[in-house]
Amino acid sequence: MSWTRAARVRRIRDTLECGMHRAVEIERGTFLLDYLDRAKALGSNDGLTDVLREVVLDQYAIRGIDLGKING
Repeated sequence: MSWTRAARVRRIRDTLECGMHRAVEIERGTFLLDYLDRAKALGSNDGLTDVLREVVLDQYAIRGIDLGKING
């Protein structure tokens, strides 16, 4: 894990007062959503990026993590 990613995980852990494993899971989800947003901004298939975004949000919702609120 890179030092910048580790710093993001620690910030999430400290902000949400959760365990390290949960913070890593949340960081992964926000990372995926950020890349999907970047792909959409660069003109990738909007329909596909929208579907993938919903899949990511649904998969994390199953785990009890609302990335929509975290990622804003």
